[in-house]
Amino acid sequence: MPNDSLRVIAAMARKGGSGKTTLSRALISAAIAAGRRVTLMDTDGTDALGAWYERAEGAGYVME
Repeated sequence: MPNDSLRVIAAMARKGGSGKTTLSRALISAAIAAGRRVTLMDTDGTDALGAWYERAEGAGYVME
């Protein structure tokens, strides 16, 4: 199948400050370092993960 290597990881919790963003950043960084393609969906109203991504992109760490 075309999507045999597809992995979906969701970090969810009802409580703020439980480490979801930190965990997500670590997993995304590891996947990119391993040469994997990553799709990031940030639904948090604070947009902390989206802002982190923009900084990483500006520094040249994001693959196209």
